[in-house]
Amino acid sequence: MPKNSVAVFFANPVRNRANDMDFQYHQDPDFYYLTGYTEPHTVLMIFSDDQQANSGAKYNEIVFAQSRDPQSEMWNGRRLGPDGVREKLGFATVIDHEQVAPCFPLSFSIFRKKFIPSYQSIFIHTRILVLENFLAQRQTKIYGWTF
Repeated sequence: MPKNSVAVFFANPVRNRANDMDFQYHQDPDFYYLTGYTEPHTVLMIFSDDQQANSGAKYNEIVFAQSRDPQSEMWNGRRLGPDGVREKLGFATVIDHEQVAPCFPLSFSIFRKKFIPSYQSIFIHTRILVLENFLAQRQTKIYGWTF
């Protein structure tokens, strides 16, 4: 990738079949190839240059993963959660989507090039705007997590 650029990959969303039934989940093939992760509601960001967190730690990739939820897992199966993604998939920087803002001062406006797969949902630009606004406003939680 060119200097000062970012690539953003979204996990496939859960598709609703009827009011109380979803289609069988199938992960986006490119997202799965890059991460090995089979759960929805996840974002992978890959940076061409090292970034620095508020803590001083450097990183060139971030995975935003949904947290573990025993109530939901009872019906939908176990989740890895951020700790499981870090331990089992080998990503150094994995962030719980509820704790993003205090840790990472990111803004998409600082990147010269943004790579986003064009074959994904037509709503991909909306997803990017929501993620960018979330990071810019330093919110502590994304309500209605739709990534």
